Amino acid sequence: MAAPTHKTLKNLGGKWKLNKALSDDITEILALQGTNIVVRKAIASASVTLTISQPSENEYHIKQTATSASIPGTTEQYILDHEWRNNKDAFFGEVRGRSKWISLDEAKGMKGVEGQREDCDDGNVILAEGGKEDGSWDALRVWGFEEVEGERKWVQRVKVWNKSGEVVKARMVYWEYLALLTLLLFALHTFLAPTTTSTYTHLIGYLGLAIEAVLPLPQIIANQHAQSCKGFRVSVLANWLLGDAMKMGFFFMAEEGKIPWAFKMCGIFQAMCDIGLGVQWWIYGDGKDIDRNGIIEKNGRLS
Repeated sequence: MAAPTHKTLKNLGGKWKLNKALSDDITEILALQGTNIVVRKAIASASVTLTISQPSENEYHIKQTATSASIPGTTEQYILDHEWRNNKDAFFGEVRGRSKWISLDEAKGMKGVEGQREDCDDGNVILAEGGKEDGSWDALRVWGFEEVEGERKWVQRVKVWNKSGEVVKARMVYWEYLALLTLLLFALHTFLAPTTTSTYTHLIGYLGLAIEAVLPLPQIIANQHAQSCKGFRVSVLANWLLGDAMKMGFFFMAEEGKIPWAFKMCGIFQAMCDIGLGVQWWIYGDGKDIDRNGIIEKNGRLS
């Protein structure tokens, strides 16, 4: 879904959902920032939403929430006056940050956060700088609107580095969905909840479980069509499989009757999908290469 044309950097208020299919994996960034593997796995599988309010064109309040209960919500404040401010973050502890408007030419000259930003406000985009108070890592983020797969999207280009000189970059793509989601939920809660409370509650729960279970399917289908796993990081796969093992252990070692079978069935299905991704990675590798004679051969491990 494209971002509405009336949405600009000066008018970002609303709810924005992270489009994981179009975004880069951020688990390597989280690892560099010292986040433990359990939280990284939870974030990788969770649906992330930003709720933005704007008291003025130069001030943004951003509340980040995720579907996973193990991920605490965070709130960030951005005032575009380029003054350093300290904050205590739920993930990282004591952090500092500052932000300002910069020209599109300045943004294009910043190594690691370059992007094809054609649609900006008066030729400007937003630069957000920050880092851990103890200096263990620092980060740059540039906000702008870009064309992604033929549609206008709000995009954050992120670059994080640490004291050891390690650098990780990522593109984060968001889409706005507040109006449609609000209308749909209002209709459901108004017309279904008062009359069939139990049925409605179960329906919402089963729907949520089903959506979570089929999340790996688009990646599996894309790999199959391309006969390649290029761009799919092994670290992500390892995190998913580890998370599946922990989840299955909890589901089946818990007291009998405590975990509904719907959770177990969806967990098993998702684990099988993740194992299928592992098999694809083993068979396809990075796809196809051209040999010295110009003959295309699969770069798979079973060829």
